Amino acid sequence: MKNINRLWMFFILIAAGLVYSYAMVGERYRRAGEAPPAGEALSRDALILNVEEDCYPFQAPCAAYAASAALVLRLGRVSGAGGAPELAVEVAQVGFPAQALASAVLLLAPRTERATAPLFRFRAVASGDVWKAVFPLDAKATRLEVRLDDGKRVWVAEYPL
Repeated sequence: MKNINRLWMFFILIAAGLVYSYAMVGERYRRAGEAPPAGEALSRDALILNVEEDCYPFQAPCAAYAASAALVLRLGRVSGAGGAPELAVEVAQVGFPAQALASAVLLLAPRTERATAPLFRFRAVASGDVWKAVFPLDAKATRLEVRLDDGKRVWVAEYPL
């Protein structure tokens, strides 16, 4: 009889543990449904702009466009301090006023299949309807990502270098 009681006690403990476990999992999912995960509360809609097929920004200005807006990128090489090559960037916007945009971020990054950290990240300065920036040019960089933020939406264009 003792062995039967021990066996019943074992099954009761296992059942109580399973009930408690399922209750905790259910509570976790209920909480996850009520509040967005950390960082997601700050996310906004992103609009990816299409870049022209024959885009060579060092040779001629390139456009990235969507149905209601466009960004025109002009690149130039300038010599910086000590003769080091620097990249001069001008981004003109069409379809929304410059005053509506809160910030512009330029990311200089290598082209890879997997996501990697950008080589450089710079904030552009608004000058009328044009955002301007000058930063060091890295030989490993193969793309320039432009992100314009109006507080509600982020406009993203990725230009080849």
